[in-house]
Amino acid sequence: MGTAIRPASTTPASWDAFSDADAFVEEHLLAFVQIAFVSILSRRLRRIDTQAASA
Repeated sequence: MGTAIRPASTTPASWDAFSDADAFVEEHLLAFVQIAFVSILSRRLRRIDTQAASA
């Protein structure tokens, strides 16, 4: 009888989440910074707009 368990492969699969972790982190960190910048900028512009309208 053969064994039902196959030994783990030592070569990373193309879908392996950790195969290119640095690029993944860099890409998502850049997206996060862009979203945060847009959010902060829009809040400041709204505040300036409301101050200018009330003056």
